[in-house]
Amino acid sequence: MTKVTGTDVSRGGRSAAYRVRRPKDKAELMEELTKNNLFASYRDLLGFAAALGWSLGKPEPFDQTAEPVAWEVFTNHPGNEALVDMLTAVQVDDADALSSERLIERIQRFEEYANAGLKALAQMSSADSTLDALTRLIIDTEVREQAGDLDALITELSGL
Repeated sequence: MTKVTGTDVSRGGRSAAYRVRRPKDKAELMEELTKNNLFASYRDLLGFAAALGWSLGKPEPFDQTAEPVAWEVFTNHPGNEALVDMLTAVQVDDADALSSERLIERIQRFEEYANAGLKALAQMSSADSTLDALTRLIIDTEVREQAGDLDALITELSGL
């Protein structure tokens, strides 16, 4: 394995085997969240955490890693590769960032957003049970979305 921009890559023949790193300091949290069936797999948890990290607006780089997850695990489930690509597309003003040559950069960005989301989940679950923290997060998000819809409706109606 060759370490390139923080993501393990091995090149053999025409294909490359990519791996998505997991932050070592969040390994226990990830184990708890998957063991308790709050998430079916590390893949699902990392996807949720990356979306949460992006919504918080601050990627969190990390150096020490737990056992990584094969990229194929992500690409074998619909939506995951699109999420990795979208996190780059909304952040980088460069169409070439979505090229196959820059997949490593996109995976690293995904890893950093996932780490930020896992950090937020750890902080929330330290005060409540993890299930309570996730439930509160979902309800708070729904309330904010509805409030945004209400604000848009009020603005639209006030223009009549």
